[in-house]
This record gives sequence, structure tokens and C-alpha cells, in this order.
Amino acid sequence: MKQKLIGGRVPSRLAWFVVVAVAVLVVGVGVALAAGSAAPAGWPAAKARLAAQQQQALALARSHPRPKLPAAGLAPASQPPPRPPAGIVAMQQGPFPATTFTVRDVWQGPVGADWVLAYAGATPGSSGGPPTRGALRLYGETADLHLVPIGTFPAAAGTGPLTITGATGTLLRLRTDSGTTLSFNLGTHQYQQ
Repeated sequence: MKQKLIGGRVPSRLAWFVVVAVAVLVVGVGVALAAGSAAPAGWPAAKARLAAQQQQALALARSHPRPKLPAAGLAPASQPPPRPPAGIVAMQQGPFPATTFTVRDVWQGPVGADWVLAYAGATPGSSGGPPTRGALRLYGETADLHLVPIGTFPAAAGTGPLTITGATGTLLRLRTDSGTTLSFNLGTHQYQQ
């Protein structure tokens, strides 16, 4: 009978027996662990409990399949947060210091394909005095909710602080403290009497 050389030597029957015994032992241990068998005899109780808990956790994990990912293995694209409803908001703070602009209220809504926030109020008087000249500050809002300044649009001199009383399409209806009414076109950025 011809024997093959392993590493330049002919293996003895003892070497084959050791290889087969190790293989049987490895397969036996693997089958025992997969079946969730108890810890080997002679293990301390705490170690046996830990081994049993680990086997239970593995069995539980195997019983719950992983959720399937969308095509190409990519996570679903995140959706932008929903926009609040269009309309007037009774808010007296803007994304700027109150010392540079006094806010009476805010209108938010679509203007064409853009989402616009119109802050109504007044710019400060000379030497930082009380607000005297009505104005609107316009901001655009990006899909990820970042505000981008469009500009400040002062009303005629002496109008006083502005308050938004309504909106129709792109036309804001405004009122001054003295009761004067005017309109502002959000599309053209112009006041109308």
C-alpha cells in the first residue's frame, strides 16, 4: 500500500488517529453548543448558568430574522421634516437680535416653489430708541430647515411697527399701530396702498 507524504514524512497510524479524534471532538462540541446543551459536567454553577444564558441569547437571536434592507443594501433615504402649516404665527422673536428688529408677528408659507417667513415689526429708532419705522424681514427656508435671509423691506417713513392681519396668495395685509393699512407683495417685494 502506498502512503502519501505529508511535510516530507509518511504519517504514522497514531498521527491519523489523533487527527480523526480531534475532528470528532470538534464536531461533537459544535453540535452540543448548537443544540443548546447544558454546560459540561464539573463546571462551577455560576459558569454553567452563564453558559446557559449565552446559549439562550444565541437561540433567541437566531429565532428573529434580521430586517431586510431595501434594494442594493442601502438604508432608506431620510425624509425632510414636515413643514408647519402656512399662516400667521403669533411669535415675537426672529433669527436675529431683538435690538436690530422688533417682531410683532410672522407669516410663513409658500411663495412659488419657495417656503418664505415674513417677520413683521419695526427697525429701531435713531440712537437705539423705540421702534419707529415699520418693516418686513423676509427669510427663505431650505428643505433641511435652514433660514436664508432674503432682505429687510422698510415701509414708508413714519408708518410705525407693522402687524400682519391676513394673507391672500402672495399678498400680505398689514396694519400699523395708528390703524393705517397697507399690503406687501411677496413676489415683487413691493408695498401697495
